[in-house]
Amino acid sequence: MIELILLFFMCRHTGRLAAAKGLSPLKWRIFTVFAFFLFEIIGLGLAMAQKNIIPPKTFQEAQQVAVDYPGLSFFALFVGAGGYLLIRAWLERTNTGKG
Repeated sequence: MIELILLFFMCRHTGRLAAAKGLSPLKWRIFTVFAFFLFEIIGLGLAMAQKNIIPPKTFQEAQQVAVDYPGLSFFALFVGAGGYLLIRAWLERTNTGKG
């Protein structure tokens, strides 16, 4: 739930920055969502590999892993925020040629 709230504000900021540069806000918001979830999945996989956790096959197993290792979710969230930062840096370096 918290990642959706964070993603809302991240997309809003990315859209405003893209609009200020004269670029398509929708395109950059989609990039932000894609990068955030991709990095979050990568972060969760890395954290699970570090803890030697076998990927859960059922929803009940996934719930048990989340209860036993609450730090995994926070680590994945912070890595997902890194995906947003990557997109933001890419957007900030994008030259529109308008000046």
